[in-house]
Amino acid sequence: MLSSATPGQDSAEGWRRRQRSGNACGIRYATRKGKNAVADGWTALSDKAKTFAVDWTAYAALGSVVLYLLGYLALRFHLTVLGIGTDLSVLDERYLFAGAKFLVYLVSAELLLY
Repeated sequence: MLSSATPGQDSAEGWRRRQRSGNACGIRYATRKGKNAVADGWTALSDKAKTFAVDWTAYAALGSVVLYLLGYLALRFHLTVLGIGTDLSVLDERYLFAGAKFLVYLVSAELLLY
């Protein structure tokens, strides 16, 4: 498809096509694309924050159960190594603190290795 416009002139059809595509000299499209990318990033971040705000109780409960289980196992192992009878009750708050202590030791040892 050949244009009837002279080489120095732009046809009205070509000008309209570039305006519709949003690529007028390439500058406006890049600026608009950059603003949309930032807005999309903020939107995605706010969506993740809203999802976390709704589900934080489930995450907290799961974390508590994991700490409790780690504490129970760590304390039971510690008492077995010392040779003390492992007559442990099912519910005890010291398991939670022992689990947190174990997790702190685990993370600090991991950081020291690297």
